Amino acid sequence: MWNAILNYYLCKPNEALFCFNKCRRDKQYGRQAVYAMVKIVLNPDNEIISNEEDWKRKLQGPRFDEAKASQATAFNLLQSMGEASNDIRYRVLENWCLGHTGEKHNLEQATENLSQILNDHKDNVGALCAISECFIGLKNVQKARQYLKKTTKLVWNMDDADEIEQCWLMLAMTYVQATKYDEALELCKKVLNVNKCSTRALEILGMMNEQTGAHKDAAENYEQAWKYSRKNQPSIGYKLAFNYLKSKRLTDAIDIAHFILQRYPDNTRVRKDILEKARLMLK
Repeated sequence: MWNAILNYYLCKPNEALFCFNKCRRDKQYGRQAVYAMVKIVLNPDNEIISNEEDWKRKLQGPRFDEAKASQATAFNLLQSMGEASNDIRYRVLENWCLGHTGEKHNLEQATENLSQILNDHKDNVGALCAISECFIGLKNVQKARQYLKKTTKLVWNMDDADEIEQCWLMLAMTYVQATKYDEALELCKKVLNVNKCSTRALEILGMMNEQTGAHKDAAENYEQAWKYSRKNQPSIGYKLAFNYLKSKRLTDAIDIAHFILQRYPDNTRVRKDILEKARLMLK
């Protein structure tokens, strides 16, 4: 079980799934393992959904078929636990699955179901997080923000740590998109106070610095995020290399591009936007 958790936090979703799968029939850890598997299947890259564009990117083209397959797998995992169907966490994840493919009628049904859960369990962080994602999918960011704000008043605890962090970061991203950088900064600091290795919090800090033209500071943020992700998230590597490029650290940008392309040779974006441009600038 501990190997599975370690791989999860090392940003190695496939390895984590493999280890969690071995624990599925364990009397002590089986339920926890299945719930963790469902979360990974639905969101292997630990993406933060904070606006309509995030939903579109998640579901565009072939990714919609992937989302449908992930939804089916997640439902099967939950149904394999039949006896847990009355558990609150089970019900929350069930509705997270329901809204996963972004179809309007499913999102509306999920929000209705999650609202009922929150009527009885108003501080359930998983439900608050799931319903916020659904409202963002329904293009109602203001409503999502209302639910996310409720989590800022909750006391951080280990049992809900992942969902609390996700809610705070979702809220921070909605503020970034509204150019309310001070509010977003406070939330990122709040996350980093309890999780100094939060790659997403560091990534959001980098994003804010990048948007304000502070590319050197952005590169420092992305350096930390790249380090704590154990260089397992190419999207962060791309942002780091891009800000190296903007900061005229051309050889550093090339090094990151080479590293990513060794692992992901089909990543044309890194090759075109970083490697080729950096080489031209060196001539």
